[in-house]
Amino acid sequence: MHARDPDPAPAATADLTAPGVPLERLAGRWEPGVWVGAARRVFGPVSEVVGDSRGSVIVENHPPHHLIALWRPKRDYEPFLRRWPSIVNLVGTDEKSLLGEMFKLIPSGARLWMSRGDIDWALMAEIVMVSERGLAPYQTRELEGFVRVDRARTLAAIARGYTGDENRYRSFVDTVGEDPDERPDPQDR
Repeated sequence: MHARDPDPAPAATADLTAPGVPLERLAGRWEPGVWVGAARRVFGPVSEVVGDSRGSVIVENHPPHHLIALWRPKRDYEPFLRRWPSIVNLVGTDEKSLLGEMFKLIPSGARLWMSRGDIDWALMAEIVMVSERGLAPYQTRELEGFVRVDRARTLAAIARGYTGDENRYRSFVDTVGEDPDERPDPQDR
């Protein structure tokens, strides 16, 4: 039996009573036509010591930061979320404001369902690091640290779940798909 590592940055739970949350636009479960959203705290609050132009040293405090990801409504033939979301943002806010931030990013009147599924949060952080030009150095540093920890956690989960036991290994191989080297050559037909 393996001990599970505690998750220092669990999926965010948004406050449904927070101002700016239009409850009539929040779907209780997935249904066709709704946007799919997910949020996760990635770091913070963070304090850093910085110098100003006069040589003074000050302490800057930054709020918790969350990644938010939004997917356009799924097509009928798509049973799973697409790997690449439509929108990914890093927001420096508390959990009470997350849903309000998400509703600002989707079309007016659109409905939103919050997923608790497996999201590749390291990928979401990497998208932000590549696409958002205005990140502060502390944000980049914290996101890089988050990616390292999340990737290590993923590799540990693979090692626990898919190695050392032929049945577990087979279940992993089955999720990967057909090996291109084992496909019949079209010329042999």
